[in-house]
Amino acid sequence: GALLGQGAFGSVRLLVSRRAAGPEEDQLHQRAEKRPYAVKIIEKTRLLHLADIQKVQREADIMGKVSGARRHPNIVGLHRVLCSRTHLFFVMEFAGSSNL
Repeated sequence: GALLGQGAFGSVRLLVSRRAAGPEEDQLHQRAEKRPYAVKIIEKTRLLHLADIQKVQREADIMGKVSGARRHPNIVGLHRVLCSRTHLFFVMEFAGSSNL
């Protein structure tokens, strides 16, 4: 997806998911709902020091805690954290074109 930002450990890109609208609709005429997400992609090779790893872990922990049901509307929600052999992925709400 489109590049939204660049940081010390990686980048943030736009991801648009497509998912089915509901099981009650006819399979052939099922409309897809497009939902935008911002995905922070962290390259593990850039986490050179223990402090870097702790910083990323702390960010994930804090975002997870503030992304609950009673989340403030001005805080971007974290949907999930995924991990591959080489990268970490923070899947977050997309805040649109607003300045953060």
